[in-house]
Formats: sequence, C-alpha cells, structure tokens
Amino acid sequence: MEQMRALLKNILEGKCGGEKLEAIIDEFVSGKYTHDHPFMAEQARSLLGDCVETAVPEEVYALMDLYRMEAGRSRPGVEYVPLMKH
Repeated sequence: MEQMRALLKNILEGKCGGEKLEAIIDEFVSGKYTHDHPFMAEQARSLLGDCVETAVPEEVYALMDLYRMEAGRSRPGVEYVPLMKH
C-alpha cells in the first residue's frame, strides 16, 4: 500500500491542490475500488477537481492512425477448432 501511496503522490504532486492530495490518495488506496473499476471523467473530476483533463492531445490521434483496423473485418481473439476423436 505504501508503494501505491508513493506512486500517487509522485503522479499528483504539483498537479492537484496540495490540501486535497492526502485525501485523494486515501480515497484511492482505501480498498474501496478494485483494479477493474473504471473511473469516468465526471467521477474523477468530482474527486480530483479541476486537475482532471478530458482533452486528448492530437499526438494520440496521430499515433492511433498508424494502427488502423480494416473496417468490416472481424478477427476473433479465440478460435475453437473441433478435433475428431479416434
């Protein structure tokens, strides 16, 4: 838990109000949320305040353009191939 506290402090220090920093860290490491809990922008903003940005930099879109998927083509992640028993 101390590793997580230190990581959050490193990420948030200087970006969010100093007076709220410990309360924010306590909220995240309290065990209230699991690793698969999605934080929506509104929920993050209510917890973190104005330091939450929702704009996506143009560089991200440029990077995503390099890895386009073909439209209409579906590739299964897992494929079942039945084998005949002898």
